[in-house]
This record gives sequence, structure tokens and C-alpha cells, in this order.
Amino acid sequence: MEIKISEKYHKKTIKEILQDLKFSARLITKLKAKEDGICVNGERKTVRWTVTNGDVLTLRIEDLKSTPITPTHLPVTVLWEDEWYTAFAKVAGLPTHPARIRHTDTLASRVCALYEGQNFVFRPLTRLDRDTSGIVICAKNQLSANKLSELLEKREVEKEYIAVCLGKINEDSGEITYNIHRPDKTSILRRAMAENSVGESAKTLYTVLKRTENATLVKLNLITGRTHQIRVHMNAIGHPVLSDTLYSVLSEHIERQALHAHRVSFTHPFTNEKVCITCPLFPDMEECISSIFGEA
Repeated sequence: MEIKISEKYHKKTIKEILQDLKFSARLITKLKAKEDGICVNGERKTVRWTVTNGDVLTLRIEDLKSTPITPTHLPVTVLWEDEWYTAFAKVAGLPTHPARIRHTDTLASRVCALYEGQNFVFRPLTRLDRDTSGIVICAKNQLSANKLSELLEKREVEKEYIAVCLGKINEDSGEITYNIHRPDKTSILRRAMAENSVGESAKTLYTVLKRTENATLVKLNLITGRTHQIRVHMNAIGHPVLSDTLYSVLSEHIERQALHAHRVSFTHPFTNEKVCITCPLFPDMEECISSIFGEA
């Protein structure tokens, strides 16, 4: 990664900069051991070197081995990017990772095509089901992956979804706190509501945006991030996501589950700036909402 030195780091030592960026002592040691681990303006330097405005600090933190995925040269939309992370817009029907039943076109293979020729490892941090559209954030290196993972574990990353659900939800807002577990050990997909201490705790907040007698448009905020959490929770209160064929039935209004990861926000672990990423609804979701509620 490259850092162009500005006033913030003017007259700072490289060690001070690395500490400010929250580099671990272990990673700093690895950088020092590499021939080109720490360079300023193309020349190797020690951590005691003082930088000035306009210098370019290069830190060699790339992975030694790239992800063994065959690139797929198909479109993928970048919603936001900096030197630490990239946020992509995943279309519905596109798996995040290769699997036994699908080895070729995935989000991973499309992203790998963007970084073809580089030592690149695909590290998705906000994962989506195959038939859910929206934001997937990927880390560009192990350090940035670890830092955002810590925020996710602390529940300091806000994740907002838009969904169309079956039936009329009368309450304007609500909270769902059912535990989630895997009831059938022979199925790797299906999850269900659990009672008492069984399964993993899960919490979803919802706000009604529009409603008819037969359907409700909702905004959902995930407090936890369990597998199929929204789908299981909405099914548990009697309002499954429209066209969710695992927990409901296919609808004439849309050919996949009407669920979209609309917004992700967090405090950047390296810059301390507030990051808010949004992904517009895809055409099939817009058409579904328009056909049911009159407008997207």
C-alpha cells in the first residue's frame, strides 16, 4: 500500500505513522524484515526515518499467494474504494464464493479479474446469500480485514436492508429477538427460530415504509449477523420475504427473494472518518415495489 504524506504525518517517523495506523508489532517486524517492506520515494528506510510533505511511503503488506480462483471477466460495480477496502454491488443470483455446484461465475471470480496480475486474496467481510442483492465489502489485505472484522464482532458496523414481505405488518416498527439454529443437520442451508438457550442469539429491527393488505415494504437493521437472519426472523413473525423459496413460495412479482443490502456504515478503523456506503435498488426490486405499492 502507498501513503502520500500530508500535513498530518509531516515530520513524523515511520514508526509513529505505523502505530497511528494501528499496525501490530508483529506486522511491523515483518515489514522491517523484507528488503522492500518499508520504502520512501522508492528507497528502503528504517522505521526511524522522518517523512515530510509530499513523500510517498510504500508498505509491502501484500499476500505472498493469491486466491486460487479463475477470473471471470464480467461486469462488477464498485460502489466505494480506498487503499484499505472496496465495496461492490452484488447482483442477485451471483454466489459470493465458488461452490461445488458452481465453480465459474461468482463475485469472487469477477473481483479477481479486476486485480488480475496482482497478488490478491478475496476477503469479503459483509457476506450475502446468493439471491440477495446489495453491498459486499472486501478487504485489500489481512490487516484491514482484521480491523473491520473487529468492528463487526463489536457490532459497530450498521447494516440496513430493504425487503418486501408477505402480508400486512400492522406495527410501524418492531424488534425481533428469536434465537436462530440449524434444525436439520442434513441440510446445510435451512435455519429456524429457536427457543430459550438453543442456537445463536439474533436481533433484527424493522421499520415499515409502505403497506398494502397483502404485502409490506420494510427497512431492516441487523444488530447481529446470523445466517439467514432476516429471512428466518420475518418468517417467524408470519411475514416471510417475498419469493423466498426456502422459507416461503415464489411470487409473480419477482423471481428471487425480495431482499437488498441497501446501506452499510462504520467508522473507518484507520482514518476514523465516518463511511456510509449505499447501493441503489436493482431493476427487479424497483419493478417489484412499483407493481405492489405503486412506486419504487
